[in-house]
This record gives sequence, structure tokens and C-alpha cells, in this order.
Amino acid sequence: GHVEQNSYKLGDTIQIHIVNSGTTKIAFSDDSPGIIVRALDGTVFFTTTLSEQLEPAQKHTFEWKQQKSDNSKILEGRYVIEIIAHDESGKRISDSFTLDLLK
Repeated sequence: GHVEQNSYKLGDTIQIHIVNSGTTKIAFSDDSPGIIVRALDGTVFFTTTLSEQLEPAQKHTFEWKQQKSDNSKILEGRYVIEIIAHDESGKRISDSFTLDLLK
């Protein structure tokens, strides 16, 4: 996964791009998070499930409006975005990256 830039202003909508760079189809589970936003210390602020299935080279974009799971606004700081999917055999696949939210 990736975003267009490494830092965003508070309040900007962030497009999280998920690309299947493998050679087999990947899927997201309906009963566990596909995207997790957490602090560097592991504190989870936002999760969402995805119902997508991505063929090799297929892309999905999720728009995050910098809200916590309770719909309150997130504060400035550095966050880890983690993307979790499974391949056709059920093996867990994950990717993560950091981004900064600035005033």
C-alpha cells in the first residue's frame, strides 16, 4: 500500500492505495480489519473492513478522512497505516507504512 505523499495537513482526506503486487488473487476478510491506523506505540485509532478481492496488479483506493473509529478527529503526529489481506490459500499478507499529520 501507499499514499501520494509522506505528510498531510490535519483535515485533508488521505487516499490509501492498495495494489496487489503478487501473482495470485488476494482478499480481505469481512470479520477482521483490512486497514488499521495506529500510533508508533501500537495504539489503534481507526480500523475498517474491506470486502474487496484484488486480482494481480489490480488496485483499490480507500479514502480516510482522518477520523478515529469513534468519528472524532485524529491529532497531529506520525501514524502507521497497516493493510492486511489473505491470499487464496488463506495466508496472511500485510504491508505497512508511516505518514505524518501536520497542523
